[in-house]
Amino acid sequence: LKGYSFLGWFTQEDLSGEKYVFETMPAENLELYAKWVLNQYRVSFDTDGGTELEDLMVDYGAQVPEPEQPTKSGYFFQGWSLDGQSYDFSTPMPDTNLVLTAVWLKDSALQDLIDQTEAGGTVTWTGGNFTTSVTIDKPLTLDLGGAVITGLAGEPVITSMPGAGQTVTIQNGTLVGGSDQGQPALMVDGGTTVLRNMLCRGDSMEDNGTVVYNGSGADVHNNGNLTVYDSVLAGIYGINNGARGSYLGGGQIQLHSAVLLGLANDLYSDGTLLVPNTSLTLPEQDFSAQLREGELP
Repeated sequence: LKGYSFLGWFTQEDLSGEKYVFETMPAENLELYAKWVLNQYRVSFDTDGGTELEDLMVDYGAQVPEPEQPTKSGYFFQGWSLDGQSYDFSTPMPDTNLVLTAVWLKDSALQDLIDQTEAGGTVTWTGGNFTTSVTIDKPLTLDLGGAVITGLAGEPVITSMPGAGQTVTIQNGTLVGGSDQGQPALMVDGGTTVLRNMLCRGDSMEDNGTVVYNGSGADVHNNGNLTVYDSVLAGIYGINNGARGSYLGGGQIQLHSAVLLGLANDLYSDGTLLVPNTSLTLPEQDFSAQLREGELP
């Protein structure tokens, strides 16, 4: 029987008593019952230079308990692999021992891709959710592939600083600034930055899931030209208030099908919001239908 060990034959149906000893057949019918015990198998964790983890003994067919995440200086933990494939901890334990191997990415992996890409090129991130902080100082497109990128302590997640007349496009992902450090999800410093299908928010959350202002920092800090398409800027407290929420007043911002969560002021627009320097110019059409208070999309 797969995943079990045979312990012998017993004459009692409840498998009590002594194991049957095969000898001369008695002068009566004999019914024997097999006794089996569920096997346990060893799960070992190869952390590849990270903090060591103890082995686990797991019942056949049970799910392997997911261990605490190991750490490794200079690297971000991505998960566990088995025979080169990502391991799914909902998989039943097989009838063999397992060795799971930690998958790591350098903290600088995304920055390395950016640095290696020529101006005007496209960086496509396939590393999944990641903790890092990067600087983009040339025109290019960064496609996050749906990943959630969280910033390192004390640094913006992305600092976009292309030269005058140059454009950086960031698309298809989420940037999470850190409230403890008061750093923005996105810092725009010169040139033009375009967001497409993005969520920029802080990591401060109310119990109901609503994003609140991001400490003393901002979710987006704009000192250049920012154009936003089909994106959400969350935790915004005031257009020209850098102390709480997103500080959008340092340059010019254009919103196209954008959603502002948690904004303290009423907005009216025809779909394009212009904020040149510290003045706010708003058309008269009602923009409030696009303004959502509540859970993130």
